[in-house]
Amino acid sequence: AGAWRYEILDGPGAACPRKPAEIGYFCPSTTSNVGDEVSGFVWTTGDQTAHLFYRNNTTGTLRHAWFSLGGYCYTGCAEPYLFSWRFEDLDTGLAPISKSTKIGVAETPGQIHAFYIKDGASSNSLGHTWTNWGTYGGAGWGVEYLDGPLGRALYASGDSVDGEPGAVGTSTDLTVFYHDATRDILRSARYKFGANQWVIGELDGYGTSGGFGRTELPVGRFTTALNINDRAAVAYLGAGNSLRIGILGKDDVWTS
Repeated sequence: AGAWRYEILDGPGAACPRKPAEIGYFCPSTTSNVGDEVSGFVWTTGDQTAHLFYRNNTTGTLRHAWFSLGGYCYTGCAEPYLFSWRFEDLDTGLAPISKSTKIGVAETPGQIHAFYIKDGASSNSLGHTWTNWGTYGGAGWGVEYLDGPLGRALYASGDSVDGEPGAVGTSTDLTVFYHDATRDILRSARYKFGANQWVIGELDGYGTSGGFGRTELPVGRFTTALNINDRAAVAYLGAGNSLRIGILGKDDVWTS
């Protein structure tokens, strides 16, 4: 029978089996403490690559590690450097990402996405970074803020957001679900392919409208998103530690 194998990927004690020309760029950090909230994992089918997203505890930045089985080599490297873990820091702006954020990840055709909470002086924002398949380890990553004080999406509230964003892609859109900490409600940011615009929605909790199973009680923490019959669905915490489940249809009709 096979046995589990273990390795230190990043941080103190991590190995660096790369040629000197790549040291400092693709090598893991040997001084930074890393690994908080290792909750973002996705497998991109187009380039056969495994991705991990987590927090660099020393710098407060978003950290990305990837391992490609597809034979992609991003800096002209050769065996054995081709099939090894590689590392980079993302969203290196002045404000750190939250220590308590879960990193929501999703794949859409040709792209990979990560969502996270960006700390602010008194309130937090929802961050999003993305890139095309095979463009890791460089300047190809885009960064934007969807909701919260830094938010630029349509109907962004400026409310503080927190917790555990959950993201999912369907054939028509990309959706991230998250908690509005100011109002204690569940919110979503949705990007419909072809519309080229993020739109914020209020889904469940006090002050939300539309019926369809909504509650007036505090909700929205600990979101987990999934694709059900090509529709964006989410499980999240309700009042009294109850479990709630909702589905956001392609017509933007919410049912919980």
